[in-house]
Amino acid sequence: MTLARYVFGLAALGTAGAFVVWGSWRLRRALLPDWSGALARLAEAVIALAEVIAVEEVLGVVGLFRLGALVVAVAAAGLGVGVLAGRNGQLGRSPSPSGSPGRRVGEGGRAMPAVAGTVSALVVSQWAARALYVLRHGMDNVDSLWFHLPFAARAMQSGWLIQPHFTDVDPLTTYFPATPELLHGMGMLAFGRDNLSPLLNVAWLGLVMLAAWCVGRPSGMAAYSLTGVAVVLATPLMVVSQPGQATNDTAGIFFLLAAVAFLLNGASTVPASALAGLAGGLAVGCKLSLLAPVAALTIAAIGVAPRGRRRSAGVAWTLPLVLAGSYWYARNLAVSGNPLPWFRLGIGRLRLASPSFPVTRPLRYSILHYAGDRRVWDRFFHPGLVHDLGTAWAAVLLVPLGGLLVLAVVARHPLARASAIVGVLAAVAYVVTPNGAGGPQGQPFLFLYNMRYLTPALAIGFALVPSVSLRWPASRPVVAGALVALLVATETGAGPLPAWPAGRRAQDMAAAAGVAVLSGLLVLASRRPVPWLQWRIVRRAALLGGVALALPLGWWEQSAWAGARYDRAPPAYAWARHVSDARIAVAGSYIQYPLYGQDLSNRVQFVGVRLPHGGFRAAQSCAEWWHELIRGRYRYVVVVPRQSVQPEMAWTGADPGARIIAGDGQSAVFRIDGGLTQAPCRR
Repeated sequence: MTLARYVFGLAALGTAGAFVVWGSWRLRRALLPDWSGALARLAEAVIALAEVIAVEEVLGVVGLFRLGALVVAVAAAGLGVGVLAGRNGQLGRSPSPSGSPGRRVGEGGRAMPAVAGTVSALVVSQWAARALYVLRHGMDNVDSLWFHLPFAARAMQSGWLIQPHFTDVDPLTTYFPATPELLHGMGMLAFGRDNLSPLLNVAWLGLVMLAAWCVGRPSGMAAYSLTGVAVVLATPLMVVSQPGQATNDTAGIFFLLAAVAFLLNGASTVPASALAGLAGGLAVGCKLSLLAPVAALTIAAIGVAPRGRRRSAGVAWTLPLVLAGSYWYARNLAVSGNPLPWFRLGIGRLRLASPSFPVTRPLRYSILHYAGDRRVWDRFFHPGLVHDLGTAWAAVLLVPLGGLLVLAVVARHPLARASAIVGVLAAVAYVVTPNGAGGPQGQPFLFLYNMRYLTPALAIGFALVPSVSLRWPASRPVVAGALVALLVATETGAGPLPAWPAGRRAQDMAAAAGVAVLSGLLVLASRRPVPWLQWRIVRRAALLGGVALALPLGWWEQSAWAGARYDRAPPAYAWARHVSDARIAVAGSYIQYPLYGQDLSNRVQFVGVRLPHGGFRAAQSCAEWWHELIRGRYRYVVVVPRQSVQPEMAWTGADPGARIIAGDGQSAVFRIDGGLTQAPCRR
């Protein structure tokens, strides 16, 4: 990437972002003028993201997911929202947060904000260390390379969002909701590369901590809630799968916590309900597993509203929820005839169509399926819990889930009690969800990876459980100490999966501890009046200095990322690092993203046959295979066997013009010279 292209990309994103931020600020002031501080910033962040995502989705319907169209449309949307909000003045007035559940608005005592600052800096440092590790070596998360980034790259290349992109013989991931991937795609369009992608989840991390703070704000437990949610974010499960990767769990947790925060702080007012519904809709646009928690939150939001305002609160919640969350499910309905094609919806002859899932359907087992199976617990569940949550896994589970059960009984405010019940239902949904213990019968090896489906329930639990101490104020120091101790145990007692990058674990932990302590001291000092020092000016100067420093650091980061990007990839993938504008066919393995090349210009496609109702299958004969290769005009064919015999290897090698240019004895990369005109298959 040239310096001119880097500056151009920054200018494009900065221009669009400035208008969106301004419009979101104006709309929040019009809707919720009484909100301030962290709560106001959270509302503005959700509104801004909703504006950008809505523009991307609309343009993607007509094939205009292009940089010029996006920048102009996003800027126009932000400008229009800001102008309309200014003309209408204060559209609604909400009770101040002091009218929300709990006794008072606060942060949890004098020392807790400093503790929260220390905790935040520690977790951010931990995630940043992991992201820097990825920048040095390339992404290694299977889901990121399987479908998250290929979807974003294909959208960047084609301009379409509604065309299904098949990345495997089984279309399991083809129909997943993909809202966070749109932001990856926008970054790719701005720079022509994916240099922003390893950093996006670190940005989502900051938003999650902001939302956690706001969940505890109306009860005076903001710092406690942030510290609790930090425990979830610091687990090996999250640290290894999120920072530096393109996974979307962190984004989903953010929107879910934001919805809970808006309900707790808004006391069922129409503007707050609308904003909470908007966040809930964005949540289900991130993860299919968030459908159950958001459905429970919908029932709670409408059921707890005062009787005279229940209808208006229901409409205010439901309309934004549907508008923000239905995009991908409407796409699925149009393509496959079923908004949830993984499930056979309907009864008898009224059953909706559903594509076949030959690989994954036999693996769909829930955790409940293995209830009472001691062998599965000893071989899979217990090792998986230690692997994902660390040696303190029992406390990481029992503290939030047990706290939710207690809070559902003792909470004084209906909204707090309803939110606790939502967290409990989210945990129950995880236990009965198919694929929670995915794998062949008796071998749920996917439990290790799919425990991420439980993190929304854990995050809600840790954000709400400090509120239990409202009934027993003397227990607050004990709660604070327990949360901090659990965080330290999670950070240092990771178990078999290190929560810090290997090789530099001691150095990174020491540096993070120093940054964390310094941050806590600065927060503590900023709360003490100093006659000659204006902390507001200091904070603004630090923000401007950080932005100014980020520009040259960003240039260095993208250079380092380009040089090390997938430099350790297997031979079947490494050859494509410096290939551009090539059409590449893939067979066997579902890992394909490294084949897109440095500038993401390679057209990569898992080759197969499309079926009615959005189905897909592998080629079943040499003639069928070559028909797809000829139709796709592929120059390269990559075969990475997923089984002992991969017939595409022999079918491709039958052509005299197919030359093996890379491989490792098992996998092979063919370059097809002379063009494709007819299948070299024997009849």
